[in-house]
Amino acid sequence: LDLIMPVMGGIEAYHELRKIDSAIPIVICSGYSIESVIGTIAHDEHAGFMNKPYKPDVLRDVVMKMME
Repeated sequence: LDLIMPVMGGIEAYHELRKIDSAIPIVICSGYSIESVIGTIAHDEHAGFMNKPYKPDVLRDVVMKMME
């Protein structure tokens, strides 16, 4: 999910997805810092964050974490 999206922002979409499935892997990405979402995803083992622009090693690490 992108933090800023038309119609529904990433945090709102995150909450809607959590209503459907508490364990679905969710990665929130943004050009903003993690501080903008840390309060929402800090205790969610099925959520991750990536800064834009993506770096291949960070993308790999986040995807691997989501696959655990």
